[in-house]
Amino acid sequence: MPVLGRVLRKFNEADAAGIKRPGVIIATAPGAIVTSPTAATVRYSGELLDYGLVSILEPQAGMLIVIAGMDAIYGDIGDVLPAGSPVGLMGGNASPEFTTALAKSNTASDRTETLYIEVRENETPQDPLTWFQQVKEDPL
Repeated sequence: MPVLGRVLRKFNEADAAGIKRPGVIIATAPGAIVTSPTAATVRYSGELLDYGLVSILEPQAGMLIVIAGMDAIYGDIGDVLPAGSPVGLMGGNASPEFTTALAKSNTASDRTETLYIEVRENETPQDPLTWFQQVKEDPL
């Protein structure tokens, strides 16, 4: 996963308004670093509609990873990022206690920021949680 946190909304799960999105929402620590989950080329970096700051990464032809909701983003269009490279920073400031508790429990129970992650293969949305598990087992 691009960030340490807790899944708040799963792939195609409806929110309180009944809206389904083809991605997942992750609760993160304030100020968390968001990283590229795999080697990828930056295809977009900037604001996008109501998603805030967005990075769109292309790990291979026909595959896109959309990472949205960051407070700061790194990388320019065309940059090739190794896996684990920082692509952005979540908003807010994390206390050392919060960061320690998050690392120990792999949850975000205090004040959190939220990150939206979407994976598309040949323009078809994929479940990011399943995709990241496959990449972990068999890197691109």
